[in-house]
Amino acid sequence: MTSKNTLSSSAAVFISVSSMIGAGIFMKTSTLNKLSHNYLPSLITLFFIFLLSILAFSYVLIKIIPSQSGNGGFMEWSKVNCPPRLNTAFVNFIRYFYHPPSLVLFSIYGVLSLKGDEKMSTPLLIMFALLITITVMFMNLVSFKTAYRVQLALWTMVLIPLITLPILGIIWPGEGSTTLEKPSGLDGAGKWMIMISGLPSLLFIFDGFYNLASLKDKMQSSKQLVRSLCISFAIVTFLYLYVIIGFSVGSPGNAEYRNFSAFKGHPYLLEFFEILISLAAFMTLNSMSLSNISQLTAMDHMYGFQDIKRLRSLCFYKGKPSNPEFEHRFIHWIHLMMHTIFWFLVVGIMASLSQKFNGKGMEDVLDALADIISSFIFGILACIIIGNLIKQPKTSILFKYCAISSGVVIVVALSYLFITYVSGTFGYEGADRFSNGLKLFIMCIFILGSVAPQFKEFLNRKFLRKRSYTLYPYDKYKGSIITFK
Repeated sequence: MTSKNTLSSSAAVFISVSSMIGAGIFMKTSTLNKLSHNYLPSLITLFFIFLLSILAFSYVLIKIIPSQSGNGGFMEWSKVNCPPRLNTAFVNFIRYFYHPPSLVLFSIYGVLSLKGDEKMSTPLLIMFALLITITVMFMNLVSFKTAYRVQLALWTMVLIPLITLPILGIIWPGEGSTTLEKPSGLDGAGKWMIMISGLPSLLFIFDGFYNLASLKDKMQSSKQLVRSLCISFAIVTFLYLYVIIGFSVGSPGNAEYRNFSAFKGHPYLLEFFEILISLAAFMTLNSMSLSNISQLTAMDHMYGFQDIKRLRSLCFYKGKPSNPEFEHRFIHWIHLMMHTIFWFLVVGIMASLSQKFNGKGMEDVLDALADIISSFIFGILACIIIGNLIKQPKTSILFKYCAISSGVVIVVALSYLFITYVSGTFGYEGADRFSNGLKLFIMCIFILGSVAPQFKEFLNRKFLRKRSYTLYPYDKYKGSIITFK
């Protein structure tokens, strides 16, 4: 860090890379291998094509990011480039369906990785993960510098399995699995179907980049932010290919590092690596805590959320605050924590239902949340790109090409995810009906929940002639982009 309030270029790249690597590099390796039917050429081809799309996306960001002035991240881009009502839905999604579930997702992933093959009851798992989440969030509230140092320490430890495990897999490969779990439904159409079916997983791989965009006040300039993101994209792509190739060679059939011959007869060595891998999820949890509070604070400054104002009036006496900056962060921390606890309960209930009806439990729910949240975030980015093209038709041909190509990839991934869940709900090609039905239910809840407050406000004004303060004070933002007119 160059000074007390700014990040150096290397520190910015580090935060971006550690946000994208995290638990995803160990979670999605096995998933992508399964989708490719253990056929490495199709997997490498997918990464190569997606890398071209990411490079095109990086060029688009170069044009869009300079318009960002605060820590709102891509929500500032949405405010500038998207229609008013669509932007409102995006604000709702980020507040209610991105910030809290993402913290729940990675805290539980970390606990599951820590336990390895041992089973833990859902209530105990939820309580343990919640305790870790509260601790990490409190640390980020108290001191950004402390949270950054913890992130650096976690990254140092995560580098050990990140570099070592692929080498162990190549030198001491295990035996191929005789009972391979083949993908069902549309995913099982063939080896090259991964060119489409693997896109949601790849979106999850790269979706941590916007954590850095929510720390704009820590950047020296917009150019530093863009440069750091582009460098981190290249580093993350190389690391993922390195891990996937090493795991595929070391464990033919399922790319599972626990099957490496190096761990046979060495259970303590395996436990050591399991602990280090669990730290990857906690590293992502810490990076999201770093950015989520900053982004929520910036969004509140833009829109003046009424529920946060009511919460502030309950927690503090009226009058001029003695430390307004800390009080603002504390209120947003409380608000985020309350919604996070609620989502812990929701995820616990869904995991219990999944365990009862199809025997998959928590992992199935977490995988669904990971893919859906990542796809929705990139869906917002696709809308931002399209909106920017419409508002600025006289852009260069290169920008148009990059915007269209990166936008098409995102739209295809979202469409495939929806079609897969719908067809799977009806049992297409042996797909798990309950699992796909649950995923489709989560997706619909995200969509309806994002538009419901705004729709309620519209009905109140249209039919009841009643002023609703569901999200934003109408008088203050009369005629603005936030309310229905």
